[in-house]
Amino acid sequence: TDANEERDNGTTRQSASGFKRERTSKTESQKKRVRKSQTSKNPNMNDDKQVSIVPHNALDFNIMFRRLQAFHHEYGTCNVPKGYDDSQLRRWTSTWRATKSHRYNRVLETAGGPEVVFAGLEDGVIASIARFRADGSKNNASQGGSANKYDGLELSEIGLPLYSQAWEEEQVKHIESRAEERRCHFLLQTRYQMECLDTLDFEWCLSKAVPFEERLEQIANFIAENGHCDVHRSHEELGEFFHRMRRIGRVFS
Repeated sequence: TDANEERDNGTTRQSASGFKRERTSKTESQKKRVRKSQTSKNPNMNDDKQVSIVPHNALDFNIMFRRLQAFHHEYGTCNVPKGYDDSQLRRWTSTWRATKSHRYNRVLETAGGPEVVFAGLEDGVIASIARFRADGSKNNASQGGSANKYDGLELSEIGLPLYSQAWEEEQVKHIESRAEERRCHFLLQTRYQMECLDTLDFEWCLSKAVPFEERLEQIANFIAENGHCDVHRSHEELGEFFHRMRRIGRVFS
């Protein structure tokens, strides 16, 4: 009996350890697949160190920015409405508004404010990168090299200067703390993408508070025109207002 128990215990230990080895190997294979998919999604890093940009992958940003460019060219605005066919584009623009109003501003305040983080960038990140590349081209030309055909303006597929890792390293070289360096990395690259969106007159805040007296006047005009105040939610001026008021009314009823 004791021998059987030992064999049983040994079998149990063996199967348990075998199960553990199997789970471990499976986890490692999953990690390899994840790393492979991430590598395939990211743009290739070349010698000039043109890097992907946080908080969104650079390739994804370029794709979505081109789609927003097409939308802006057709409609003259970046305010993608509810019900638009490209729901992904609407979610993407909403994410960027939330990124600026919450995470970006919070991290910027933690880092000491724009006067500290963006000292020397009065014209913005894009202009600073363009000057950096132009100065590098002039130096190369003076040393016998050939100047860049854009005179420092290496344009991306979206028609804007490419983000430069070399430029960023110049900005953060005085920072000793790794945490501060990561924070500055996020702020610089996020501001670069925000400036890209600003070239399309991107509206960062869509909420426009209307005084209650003006709402009453709009309701009076609606009743005069339609003979009732049953406003549908799709109404441009009063739809969302009436929807919110009905919800509040149900809470207190």
